[in-house]
Amino acid sequence: MDIGPLLEGQTVDIYTLKKSVDRGHYGAVFRAINRIGKSFALKLVPVRLYEQVDKSFESEISRYHKLGQHPHIATLEDAGSISLKLLEEELNFYFIVMEWVEGITLTEFIKNKPQTASEIISVIFDVTAGLERFEDKNLWHNDLNSDNILVRQLDPTEIRTRKISSPYICKIVDIGSAVFRGEKHEDRLSDLQFLASHMNELKIVALAEGPQSTREEQFILDGVSTLVSRLFDENQARSIDTATTLMAELTSLFESRLLLANNEVVELDDPFGYLNANDFPNDGYINYLFSGSIPWIGSIASPESQGTLITGPRGCGKTIILRSMRLSTRILPHFDGEKLGSIQSRFNRDEYLAFFVSARIDIGNHCSLKKLPPWAQSEELTVYYFILLFVTEVLHAIEYGQVRNIWNLDPISEWELCDYVSTSLGLVRSGGISALATQVKRQQNILVLNQISEPPSGSLLNSNFFTGLVAKLHALSNLFERKNIVFLLDDFSSPKVPVKVQRTLLPLIWNSGGNYSFRVSAHSESVVTEDLRGNHYKLNREFREINLGRSYLEAIALSSSEETVTDFVDDIFARRFAFSKSYKGRDLKELLGEDNGGPIAERLRELSEKQNARHFRYCGRNTVMKLCSGDISYLIDMLGQMLRLSNEGQISVNTQHRVIRQYAWRELYRLRDATTSGGVDLYQIALIFGKFSRFKLLERRPGKQKRDKPKEYLKIEIEMDDISNGTSEAIVELLQSGVFIDGGFSNSGKGSPARKLWFRKIFTPAFPTTYNSANTLPMTAKSFEAFVVEPDKFLRTRVAEGGVGPSDQSSFIDQLAQTVDQ
Repeated sequence: MDIGPLLEGQTVDIYTLKKSVDRGHYGAVFRAINRIGKSFALKLVPVRLYEQVDKSFESEISRYHKLGQHPHIATLEDAGSISLKLLEEELNFYFIVMEWVEGITLTEFIKNKPQTASEIISVIFDVTAGLERFEDKNLWHNDLNSDNILVRQLDPTEIRTRKISSPYICKIVDIGSAVFRGEKHEDRLSDLQFLASHMNELKIVALAEGPQSTREEQFILDGVSTLVSRLFDENQARSIDTATTLMAELTSLFESRLLLANNEVVELDDPFGYLNANDFPNDGYINYLFSGSIPWIGSIASPESQGTLITGPRGCGKTIILRSMRLSTRILPHFDGEKLGSIQSRFNRDEYLAFFVSARIDIGNHCSLKKLPPWAQSEELTVYYFILLFVTEVLHAIEYGQVRNIWNLDPISEWELCDYVSTSLGLVRSGGISALATQVKRQQNILVLNQISEPPSGSLLNSNFFTGLVAKLHALSNLFERKNIVFLLDDFSSPKVPVKVQRTLLPLIWNSGGNYSFRVSAHSESVVTEDLRGNHYKLNREFREINLGRSYLEAIALSSSEETVTDFVDDIFARRFAFSKSYKGRDLKELLGEDNGGPIAERLRELSEKQNARHFRYCGRNTVMKLCSGDISYLIDMLGQMLRLSNEGQISVNTQHRVIRQYAWRELYRLRDATTSGGVDLYQIALIFGKFSRFKLLERRPGKQKRDKPKEYLKIEIEMDDISNGTSEAIVELLQSGVFIDGGFSNSGKGSPARKLWFRKIFTPAFPTTYNSANTLPMTAKSFEAFVVEPDKFLRTRVAEGGVGPSDQSSFIDQLAQTVDQ
């Protein structure tokens, strides 16, 4: 029953209830006025509702008080209790009086279709600033839906005080559901996930209204897309987990809009910035920082027509490789002052035309809530949307190359391409490539807004569309006719891209007879292999796999390949330093020195036997390169931290060791906040396996006169016989979270199929143990599952087998992860 209208006109303390304006879960909200006619928002909640859910009114008011005054949070003005008459019955109410915000909800604001990027980013700034206050006071809002954000239009004098040219200001209201951090979230989205959802809606609505008028505005909206993706990212190391971090990212995006909106501008005053490929403001950075230096790009960019799945852990270069292959990236300069003739000559040598779509951003951003959006529940609309994404990319890339005079298009073939796309997608045929690209992009955004219930009649919604598109592209120019057409799909990983969406798209992606091929990147074990019709897509039949994580680790372990990786990493830093006034001309070897102390495992054992392990130091270029396990962002980040602590030409051994140790512990502690669908405790597994690795490294074998080489158990080999669903799920969780790296399949010591998992080396200095990995811990599927469920029990069993009695086990195990002197 809506009690609001029945209470209008009554008096609550010094306030008169003028009009019921909202009805919430716990009560009704009114516009009320005090004795001098000032308006307030007054919320009434029956006392019995608080009693039913065991909710404390005093605790709620204390949280309001804790927040204090903030320009983007509605201010608490008064509170108390009152008895009111309702339908001839006296009822007890709590009341909360807040400032009155004369405006509309964010829900209504989005429906009104904001027009500019400035309006959108100002809303995001304001809400983020409000959430910063919640974080500062150790609170969650816990119900940041769009009805709990009010948008007020400013007058001209107020607009002049704003950092951003926007006529609106936002305030967060209704914090009755707020909880202290650490308390249960009632299965709601987090505050930042709520905000990410609102950011995405704002961006989509703006784009659906038409192309942005300036490159600056488009740059901002592209940046918002990337931030949304990171806010929803399940990978803790890549995600944005605080409003303070988000505010810093937003500020950087806004300040960079003028300088970096041009695709050819590359600035890198801080050579340790941009740790992730998706953070680069434009593709020019890919060329200037990576072109021609990635060891594995040749096998991925090969003319082979078979589809390719590129797997590996975070940071192993999947996105960099695909973006460097992208057509619109290839035709940008690769170095300062590269002339048009050089670009054309390089393009002519390329054997392929490649078109890039980020599944994490372009699909995942729109499927990131717990329930699939309506368009993603429809098989036909999902295929239609997927085709629209690639058509948008194709048209923009072809138009961009024409504008840059890289190629000239045959007019008749251009008309036939536009006619084919328009007819196949059910669009109105009008204008050339530019006009068609605008129309396709608008159709894409309207679909995401769920304003299309089914694809237009006659749409071509299968792999035949791509086959026909390829034929039209080959005919566009004599420069295109002999080139392979490759579609690049980045980060096609669950849960970011839902399983149903993946199953729907598999027939298009792994189609082997259409004169085109896909290169798809994904985290290990995150791509489904069965479509909606029950068809299975098998490795080496429909697609081949390239595991970049394993490629890096194997290359760095083999003396014959190590130089290739070393040159690659040295080249990355040489390019970054070339853009920096402070570090111009420096190199990685000069800064870190070489590690010439012999095998780390043997040194650690020797020092431990002398009770002198605290004198061991992690340092040197080779050591740091091996610790990063292929994630170059770790290396860039660590080096940046070292140099900020050092004023010397070469970074001291102690500084290197201290940063490496702290970095290892930080990465280990990140796992405490990681959540998994199967309930696997990633932190405990990493902690226990690290302790076990050190135990095996230092273990003495009774009765042996000659010492074995150190037992460096940094791999697990799981026998795949009789593998259960629980074991499979645990492997997936460990690989997707980055605790272990996929070592691929092999035969176990018993000759049966086995799966190898390599412990990520960045964790190893936390224990300490070694990055060398000479031995493997064999496990049956059953013993591996027992380890994942109870890692502590696993360690105690192994320690007992090593001769440590029950009374000494706890103190012994604690010593296995003792902190080395910093």
